[in-house]
Amino acid sequence: MKNFFSSPHSPGAYPPDDLLEWGEPTPKIPWWSWLGLAVILFSEILLFLQIEPVYTHFTLIVWWGYILLLDGLIKRRRGVSWLADKPLFFIYLAVISAFWWLVFEFYNCYLENWLYIGVPSSIVYRYICYFLAYATITPAILLTYLFAFTYWPSHESLDFNRRPKEMTCYLWLIFGILSVSIPLLIPQREIRHYLFGFVWIGYVFMLEPISYWSGGYSLLRLWAAGARRTVWLMFGSGAVCGLLWEFWNYWAGAKWLYTVPILPSVRYFEMPIIGFLGFLPFAWECLMLVMFSSLILNRFPLRSNSDVFPREFVLKSRCLFAGLTGLFIITYYVQPKYYFPLIDFDPFWEKAPKPKQEEWAESYKDNFLTFYIDLFQTGNQPSRRELENIFPNGTLLVYGWHPYVHSRETMRRLAEQQKMPGQWKCVDPLLRGYAMASRFNWAIYRNWPKYRDEFGLPTQE
Repeated sequence: MKNFFSSPHSPGAYPPDDLLEWGEPTPKIPWWSWLGLAVILFSEILLFLQIEPVYTHFTLIVWWGYILLLDGLIKRRRGVSWLADKPLFFIYLAVISAFWWLVFEFYNCYLENWLYIGVPSSIVYRYICYFLAYATITPAILLTYLFAFTYWPSHESLDFNRRPKEMTCYLWLIFGILSVSIPLLIPQREIRHYLFGFVWIGYVFMLEPISYWSGGYSLLRLWAAGARRTVWLMFGSGAVCGLLWEFWNYWAGAKWLYTVPILPSVRYFEMPIIGFLGFLPFAWECLMLVMFSSLILNRFPLRSNSDVFPREFVLKSRCLFAGLTGLFIITYYVQPKYYFPLIDFDPFWEKAPKPKQEEWAESYKDNFLTFYIDLFQTGNQPSRRELENIFPNGTLLVYGWHPYVHSRETMRRLAEQQKMPGQWKCVDPLLRGYAMASRFNWAIYRNWPKYRDEFGLPTQE
């Protein structure tokens, strides 16, 4: 019987549908794989006991454990892995992952589909944690894909004379460009809120033809050549990581909540089920963003016989990146500022129009804050009339969020209410307003003593 750990390829082989060469299997599972498993198990125990700092930073910690575990198993099977044999490439993957997730955070400023709670109040500490967390996304997905391919390699007979049609590639490119640009430029906030799906598939459609034309790793090429299993493994890696992301996120102290407006009450932990489907193309998207970054930098090709790409496609990729940058700049200046709220950090009523200052301050004191204290203490569900009292004329104010509202328990209570049928329309505007304000909650924390003394509030958690 063939050893499960034996290599199906000769050392140095680089199958055309693979992301990494093969070597001789190692005799034992590497030590960092055991370390990764220990990190996962011990962090789960500390999470259950709510011991800090693991409780707050659980998802960050557990995903690095997952990466160590998978990389070691890949090394055991094929004798080569990214972390062990290509550390510079692994660092590149981590940095690219953090960079591109910031791009998606920019989209979220306008589409408003998720938000974070329980994050550190220190702006420097918080962004260090953000970087370390975002740096796990692409490596985790691609390692999952590589792991699946390593243990269940493709045995299909590939015919690379069969190629996707040029017209198909051009249609993909055009659809992709429209998908990543139009959702940002639509002025109606509520319409943008429903267009998240186009962003999650748009970068696949836009970048896959470029990767194919440049000779990079292309699932479109592999699909046309007959490597169907390879494509399904990519979707599967997105599903596996999605299951783990939402499972681990649900219990963590610092976590993300979703305001996806389609079937909001049908959820896998925090994620509405319709949003969960986005994890499948998201894995493909991560692969294409790495390929696109490699083209821009003309370095670190995922799979190529040379160390560089054709110069023509390097220049075209850089032009496309410049175009995307221009799109983001135009979006920032075209859309109303409160969608991406760069405001001064004075007490909220001082930012209101002069005739409204006293009215809003009194409304805040008598309605907004009273509502949240009642919610925190009793769990009473908000009514439409209460929401109208809190937000005059339906306006969401960035500076209308008090530090008391940022408490982890209050936000968790809102998240639980959002999962109840019929409650989403009431709670969603509150969470989306919080998402805008929370980007600058360090300023609200700064003003907390003044707010606390003026309104006689309890000490912040």
